[in-house]
Amino acid sequence: MDRLSKLEGMFSQALMNPRQPTNETPQRWRITCDRCGAAGHKAKDCRGQARCTSCGARGHVGRICPNRNTGNNYNTSSRYISSTFNPNNISGDILFTLTEFCIGGRALIDTGSSTSIINARLAKVTSVFPTSLILKTANGSRLDTTGQGWFTVSFSDIELRWLFVVSDQIPYDMIIGRDILSSHSLTVEVSPKTVTLRKNIVSCVDNLLLDISVKANLAFKTSISQLANKYEALFSKGDCDYGRCNLEPLKIDTGDSLPLKSKPYDIPIHLKAEVDRQIQSMLRTGAISPCKSSWVSPIVLVKKKNNSYRLCVDYRKLNNVTVKDKYPLPNIEEIFDRFSGSKVFSTIDLKCGYWQLELNDDSKSKTAFIPYPGAGLYQFNVLPFGLCNAPPAFQRMMNKVLEGIPGCAVYLDDVIIFSENEAHHLKTLHNVFEAIHRAGLKLNREKCKFGYGEIEFMGYIVSDRGLHANTDSVKPILDWKAPTNTTNLKSFLGMCTFYHRFIRNMATIAAPLYDLLKKGNPWFWSESCNSSFEKLKDRLSNIPTISFPDPHKEFVVNCDASHVAMGAVLSQYNETELVPISFASKSFSSSQKNYSTIDKECCAIVFAVRKFRKYLLGKKFIILTDHNPLVSLRNLKDPRGRRARWLMELEEFDYEIKHLAGNHNVVADTLSRPVAAIYLGVEPDHRYEQHQDKAIGEVIKIISGENVNMSNISEGNLFVSDGCLYHRGRRGIQYVAPFHVRKEIITSIHCDALKHMGANKTEAAIRQRYYWPNLRHDVITFINACTPCSIYKCKNYTPKAKLNPVIAHNRFECWEIDFTGPLIETHRGNRYIIVFTDKFSKWVEALPVPDQSAQTAARALLECVVYRYGVPKRIHSDQGKSFESALISHMCQYLGCVKSRTTPYHPSGNGQVERCNKTIKNILRICVREDSTEWDQHIGGALFAIRSSIHKSTGFSPACLTYGQELKLPIDLKLYDNTEDLINKGYHVFVNDLNRKLHSAFTAATSQLEKNGIYMSAAYNKHLNERFYKQGDRVLLKCLRGGKLDPKFEGPFVIENAKHPVYTIRKSFGDRSCKTVHHDLLFPCLRINNDPAKHDGNQVIRSALTNKTDGLRRSQRIRRPPPHLSEYTLDMIRRGKA
Repeated sequence: MDRLSKLEGMFSQALMNPRQPTNETPQRWRITCDRCGAAGHKAKDCRGQARCTSCGARGHVGRICPNRNTGNNYNTSSRYISSTFNPNNISGDILFTLTEFCIGGRALIDTGSSTSIINARLAKVTSVFPTSLILKTANGSRLDTTGQGWFTVSFSDIELRWLFVVSDQIPYDMIIGRDILSSHSLTVEVSPKTVTLRKNIVSCVDNLLLDISVKANLAFKTSISQLANKYEALFSKGDCDYGRCNLEPLKIDTGDSLPLKSKPYDIPIHLKAEVDRQIQSMLRTGAISPCKSSWVSPIVLVKKKNNSYRLCVDYRKLNNVTVKDKYPLPNIEEIFDRFSGSKVFSTIDLKCGYWQLELNDDSKSKTAFIPYPGAGLYQFNVLPFGLCNAPPAFQRMMNKVLEGIPGCAVYLDDVIIFSENEAHHLKTLHNVFEAIHRAGLKLNREKCKFGYGEIEFMGYIVSDRGLHANTDSVKPILDWKAPTNTTNLKSFLGMCTFYHRFIRNMATIAAPLYDLLKKGNPWFWSESCNSSFEKLKDRLSNIPTISFPDPHKEFVVNCDASHVAMGAVLSQYNETELVPISFASKSFSSSQKNYSTIDKECCAIVFAVRKFRKYLLGKKFIILTDHNPLVSLRNLKDPRGRRARWLMELEEFDYEIKHLAGNHNVVADTLSRPVAAIYLGVEPDHRYEQHQDKAIGEVIKIISGENVNMSNISEGNLFVSDGCLYHRGRRGIQYVAPFHVRKEIITSIHCDALKHMGANKTEAAIRQRYYWPNLRHDVITFINACTPCSIYKCKNYTPKAKLNPVIAHNRFECWEIDFTGPLIETHRGNRYIIVFTDKFSKWVEALPVPDQSAQTAARALLECVVYRYGVPKRIHSDQGKSFESALISHMCQYLGCVKSRTTPYHPSGNGQVERCNKTIKNILRICVREDSTEWDQHIGGALFAIRSSIHKSTGFSPACLTYGQELKLPIDLKLYDNTEDLINKGYHVFVNDLNRKLHSAFTAATSQLEKNGIYMSAAYNKHLNERFYKQGDRVLLKCLRGGKLDPKFEGPFVIENAKHPVYTIRKSFGDRSCKTVHHDLLFPCLRINNDPAKHDGNQVIRSALTNKTDGLRRSQRIRRPPPHLSEYTLDMIRRGKA
């Protein structure tokens, strides 16, 4: 009470005696300099060279200028709301009040100051946080500061909240600087006895620059401008001017969770200035404030499209413990349905939408964040982005604000007003403005649009004609590159699903893409996937306009089903035209694919009714289907099972089923059809298809007798029924397939019906239904080029390129290196063996090692090869990680030897050491029969055995080619000891003999290696299966890893570089990286020719009229028709000769 009384007394004293400060001014501030006018020192101590703002002379300031008029002389001209003060106040100061503390004081308006300052005496009553700002006066002297703080200040009827610098070295209670004047658009007018503040009242029409449709009439534009002028305060005047909702503040409910802390993320040094700038901006607006909180979240900087950065707080930990708000967001489709009959549209957008909703005091500390170490801790006073409950909370607030206003819809901060005419639109706008004004919210003028006949809302274009997708929103999907992984594919399909109501047959078109996302399916971007991908983009590039539903008109539902999917279209008659409202399609499940035809068609009806339930329930509608038996669906006798359940579900609807022929039910039929496939159970328009083929058309005319010049020709096994041409063969009646549909027929039967069975079964299935010449050849050609068959089926042959043996001509110039293992770990920790073999002498070095690291390989190479036999010319290995490491590469460069490698999964390229590995393991397997953990103790014995044995390819043992003599076996000591002979010969004789033996052995070994290479090549090349690929050829790569049901091949790939038998390949789709592989891993991948070949009409007529039966296939002998039949060709028919 004593403190409150003291504050009230200070406020009363300020009001009664405005010329006296409410507290005694510090002693040093009572002294004023006569030269510069500053306080705190005398003229003799003045160091300043201040320039007068009144006369321009140096040595004094404008306030003490002898030439100035009485009163303050500030040159300002803006027009604002006035606030006049005591006429006796000739010093130019004004009175102010700290609103929240009811403290009055005297303020100096200083347009030369860039910062507003408050006296530390008044700042003691509230929290002050530290600041790094340094203030200097006009004469260059430093002004000490004690911190910064937020204060709400009122000047007459002007009230504002601002961040003030706190200092105890100013003679006034407050200094109002340019920051407040410019931010709140305040200007000072000075008369001899009066200081006046004015706030400019501007015209909405002239200065708000509203976005009103240019097509609107002048009276409507004027009415909107007048309405906006009335609610001028509703529109934000700048970035710092956003509203505060006066509804209940938001509470962040974290239950009984303890405060959570996170360490700050690393911020690049060059971006810390940007972080500080954004922090200061949010401090000025009051969105955040310094705090001391136990909750701490880090920040991240997100780069925007314009290369600027957005400061975001990572609230994931806070969101994990937050009790989720279940308030639902609006259904976008339901919002669009309300637009029926509307012709005038407006959209309004809230300024900094989330920031207009305040947080309660208990929740503010939970939003605390730290920019980076040492930058302080701040909390949000308003609703920040990133909170899990932000969207539902904001939607709840907007629904409360705009509740009960017809012709208005809201989705978060996007509000749309729609009306049938301009008068209703103005009324709705007035109601919306009034509701937003009452709630204390403000609008973003730049994003508001008024009076449009066509307007963008939620990524769509809304007009009186209906709904259309925004081309700018669709463009990123059209520019999307082929996905290379499931994550990228999910993003693409998610964006496509947003426009699913515009895309016909989306479920069926995207079926290959959804198959890639199924659990357990390997990633393989096939031609069907690429075709589906391009088809979706094509559909999105030609999106139709769909109408809004009119509840006063009758709805029509078109339904159809195929063997893979079901489709439906909701439509209404617009005068005489049936216009679509929404498309829907869904793929059949594995069990639904086994339904009968009538059950699939009935399932499509049930699906359509469920999908469009909100439009159909309570009003009679028409169901159109191309399956005639469903017309009497309600009259089914004794329905059971799922049909009974479906009928019970349909009973709540008032509907009438009508039959529509399949060739008229185009839209729904298309929705249910798979891409580029014909379902055998539904016959196409045969007559139309056959008449598109000129050759078959001629045959129909001949058999029908329309061509009088050929009336005497026998039609053989062909006959015409109902305008269609058929073939009578041993397999029954066959439809003569036109040339342009044959590929579709093979695709449907081979790919869909028979699940990629072989050529014989596919041919038999087609011959039961269709007939055309060279059917078997077409089937085999198609299946050979079928990508799924090529990838998932085993081949009955193996590619095999010619053997090219590499022969060395000197010992220790080329070494092959390889790891073998892992083996059982020994007591010394060894699990692998690294093996080295000399290409010429076949000498072997081996070392047990604990791992396959690059360090181990490098150390073994030095100890076993370099230190013993010198630096080789070349080191050859496979593509193991240790041998391909930078360490081995750098070591070889340092030693000056060449490092070569085999192609992937081609061990024969390193065959000598691979064979040696097998020999070593065979020896160890015998030596360690009792204790397999001691195999590393037998490596030396294994090497001795190999070095002592004669090698078939050289005719010598490795020891003989290395040392010039055989290694002594234990038995040699018992048979003969030649030590005395060596002593008697002498040193020089021994060396000469040794050199002669080595030279003779090298010559013989080289000759034997060449002979052995020829022998091996002849044996290997007996059964070659070699193919020479060229650049641009398509190939498949054999998969050497994977399960039994995984693909056997990868691809298709394209040959980038051909150096037989080594090729560089890259994928045809998706990932464009290259890899180098050997010929033996490649298989040819044929391409299905999508362009129809030149059609030989003569062959069709000749084959059709001469073949009496399709017969059984016998030996492949040449069959020539009799001479009297060979003349019946198309050319002769056209000339009328018989």
